[in-house]
Amino acid sequence: MPIAALPTDVVRQLGSSIAIVTPADLVKELVENAIDASATSIEVLISPDTLDRIEVRDNGHGVHQSDYNALGRSGCTSKIRTFEDIQTLGGTTLGFRGQALASANALGKVAITTRTIDETTAWALQLVPGVGGVETQKRTSGPVGTTVSVRQLFKQLPVRRRLGLKDATRTASNIKQMLYAYAMARPRVRLRFKILGLGTQQSWCYSPRPQANIKEAVIQVFGAETMSQFVAETISSMPNQANDGTEDEQEFVIEAILPKPGQVSSKLPKGSFFAIDSRPVSSHRGTAKLLLATFRSHIAKSALGSEDQKVLKNSLLCVNIHCPSGSYDPNLEPSKNDVSFMSPFTIMELFERLCKKVYHENLGSSLTKTVYRIKQYLDNEIETEAFSSTCQRTRTIHMMKRKETKRSQFHKVSIRG
Repeated sequence: MPIAALPTDVVRQLGSSIAIVTPADLVKELVENAIDASATSIEVLISPDTLDRIEVRDNGHGVHQSDYNALGRSGCTSKIRTFEDIQTLGGTTLGFRGQALASANALGKVAITTRTIDETTAWALQLVPGVGGVETQKRTSGPVGTTVSVRQLFKQLPVRRRLGLKDATRTASNIKQMLYAYAMARPRVRLRFKILGLGTQQSWCYSPRPQANIKEAVIQVFGAETMSQFVAETISSMPNQANDGTEDEQEFVIEAILPKPGQVSSKLPKGSFFAIDSRPVSSHRGTAKLLLATFRSHIAKSALGSEDQKVLKNSLLCVNIHCPSGSYDPNLEPSKNDVSFMSPFTIMELFERLCKKVYHENLGSSLTKTVYRIKQYLDNEIETEAFSSTCQRTRTIHMMKRKETKRSQFHKVSIRG
């Protein structure tokens, strides 16, 4: 599907443009563009200050010449045509707003080198700053795929640039941690990270086999010894379906890497990685946060003492959830770090069963108090939101009445005067 401008009403519905607050946000958007271009190998290069140069190279299908004029223009995308398309995206595409490259072009100088499989040479493109479209183009040597280079990020925003320079070390660490998340969510994509000018000191590489899975990703990223202390488990919402090689369109499947029962070690790696249809999401909000609470409630039962509980609660956890089409909304926030499920309790109930299976609990028993409280939380959240809206309307009405009373009193005093 060629790149084309979205209708104005669709752009308006999609909400505000993506806010690239940090260099890590820019890397995230460029990596997702590479994945959406069917790349199997992605390389991220950054300057030591994380601002002067950010470059993402991929071996995807490249950009066709007919689409050059749409590059860097707000609301231009090849991913969707109507707002309703978002509901059925699933894991087929990570981006959909047509704002990432436009945001990058507004905050820095964007150059693109791209080549499709039908071309004998690549094209080097310089985008029109702040507007999009091609300012200059020339032929150059290059492999099939796309390289996006952004220089002088935040040059026009001195305050943000100073903050970026100050946080350069932390930003580099955040980018590396983010690439870990993509390795867990997309275990068959090769990833490489390098800080220019520092040799191999800060470099990192993930090189999977063609048919790699989440277990291999954990072995490569965290080590075989780590994986020996964990267990890989898969559970389906329709376990009794015939295994005929097809997947039911209404089926939820959860793949997880969890610590083995009774496995306690201060050397266990830390970090929780959640993905929805191979889309990394934050574990600090939404359904993923509730699943993390469920995991911690189960892991606490297998710990011997308070210190063990502290170690295990912060241990590595990887969860990939495969969902039926139309079961969630990915257009929840600009960063796309969370989704809104139509039925979150279905996911939590399934994950609860998985945890019980791993930690040898009675599968026939009722839901744990944690999951029950979570269900109450979800129910109460709706009621609380409605109650808050009612309170806000009531406060507004009272304020209007008080203002009207004051105006009336002032009017009476003026007449008496």
